[in-house]
Amino acid sequence: MNGASLRPILLTLFIVFGAGSIAGAHPAAFLIAACVVCAVRWGAYVRCPRARRRYFILDPDTPDVKSLAATLGAMLEEVSRTQKTVILRVATFTANPRFRPRLSLTPTGEIELSGCPRRQVIPRPGVWLADHPLPFDVPLTRSLTLVFSPCAGARVRVTDNTLPPVPLSVGVGVVLLITVFCLFDCNSLLAATLAFAGETYLIRTTQI
Repeated sequence: MNGASLRPILLTLFIVFGAGSIAGAHPAAFLIAACVVCAVRWGAYVRCPRARRRYFILDPDTPDVKSLAATLGAMLEEVSRTQKTVILRVATFTANPRFRPRLSLTPTGEIELSGCPRRQVIPRPGVWLADHPLPFDVPLTRSLTLVFSPCAGARVRVTDNTLPPVPLSVGVGVVLLITVFCLFDCNSLLAATLAFAGETYLIRTTQI
């Protein structure tokens, strides 16, 4: 097991330990936190249980649009070859003002990555079936989730499956719940709420 695959496990264990400790450090608190974490993780995978998962993390200091284009092209090739759905998590966090990748369609039906010093074209004309707006700006402040699914005509349907931002009201509500559970010593509910909030944040913000 490499470091990249071990990291989410360690973070999840940290959430269980932290939630259980804050909620009184009783065995029941740790058990509740672990059960909630498992439920949240299962819910994140239940929509596409058999889909393959791939990850792309851009170097924020030297962003390279060529590597991003190569990854997208590889996803098209893999789905076309295996006829199986692939979920790609993309993290392109960078403050480089010259790197603003945008997906658009060329007149010949190829996907083009622009907004960077050098444009890149994915040489698979007519394969990318965009189930998302075009042009499409790749976000630089949050992870992007793209689902590549096989469809008729040797084409690949690409869907933006990125979770929407959490409304401010939800965040405030969670904080209020945690405060109330602390005031009234509701340790079980506190452990469950902390574990739910922590694991949900982890799944939304990291490449898991």
